[in-house]
Amino acid sequence: MKHFKFYSKKDILSLTKIRRYETRLGERVQHLKDGGEWPEGLQQSSAKYVLVGIPEDIGVKANLGSGGADTNWIPFLSEFLNTQSNDFFTGENVLLLGHFDFGDLKYLIENNAYSADELIDAYRHAVIAIDEEVEAIMKTIAASNKIPIIIGG
Repeated sequence: MKHFKFYSKKDILSLTKIRRYETRLGERVQHLKDGGEWPEGLQQSSAKYVLVGIPEDIGVKANLGSGGADTNWIPFLSEFLNTQSNDFFTGENVLLLGHFDFGDLKYLIENNAYSADELIDAYRHAVIAIDEEVEAIMKTIAASNKIPIIIGG
């Protein structure tokens, strides 16, 4: 879990625009307590869903696609957290776990590949490492009888 950032309440509220007389999802979603508690906190959470961001486009580029998928997480999260809590969806059934950051892999690949072929090979090799890290978190979420919601990747 070298590339995973767990969110604290402070992280969540930094993206939430609090307004008087309104309750936003960012004020209601669950999170792990500061300082860890992984995976125990996940297992103890009453949330049914676990929200995880994978803002990366290495896999897209490895398949010769156009990049840009790495920029979708924060805009999504900002809109999601600032949606009003309501009778149909309060947000309390969601645990916002955090997001992956594979920026160091992307930087390393893009600054050290000597040719286009080497760049594609490096992206494809990186996808294996990315998949292993993502799979480990997804298995833990599933083992906790929670439903993962993945944005990105």
